[in-house]
Amino acid sequence: MRRVRGAVTAWALVAAAVAALGETGGTVVAGRVAGGPTSGLVRLLALCLIGAAVLDTASSTAWSAVVDRAEGRLRADLLSAAMHQPLAVLSETAVGEVLDRIDDDTHELGVLLRRMGWDLARTLLRSGPMWVVAGLTWWPAWPLVAVVIVVAVRPLTSPASSTASTSSPKSRHPPLPVSARRAGERVRGARRRDWCRLCR
Repeated sequence: MRRVRGAVTAWALVAAAVAALGETGGTVVAGRVAGGPTSGLVRLLALCLIGAAVLDTASSTAWSAVVDRAEGRLRADLLSAAMHQPLAVLSETAVGEVLDRIDDDTHELGVLLRRMGWDLARTLLRSGPMWVVAGLTWWPAWPLVAVVIVVAVRPLTSPASSTASTSSPKSRHPPLPVSARRAGERVRGARRRDWCRLCR
């Protein structure tokens, strides 16, 4: 996380929070417009929606730039660490494989932060104001939204559900043989050892 810290990241999060507030305010103003449209409400609605869209686009672009720079620095650090390893260590793994893994892994990490990480931050920033508006509009929404969130998220985070889904007889993929699982574990162990050597 230290690679993405900075003023640009802080600005992007603040802009995303303001955009979330603008979208939430836009829903409130839209309800007022539906009840009694006036030119002032229409201008306020346009300001909320257009301002939120501009801030959201700008913050997303700034975050992508931050992640791109962090990805480049991470790739450079890993390459430097790999090139400074003793020959005895590098002889255990092909140099081309090490370079491919450095490039692929850093790229995948960058894509994860640019897309899923930013989407998660946007969702969290929007859920709070929306919950407040829903609770002020209809008071049962305060406990109801919390119950719905718990009911919806709990099956996704329960280890029992994932175990049951993998052991279900209706699963599309049959369980791997013991030899294949052991081979996969050996490969993963070798990869972890390689990364530990590179990061020393």
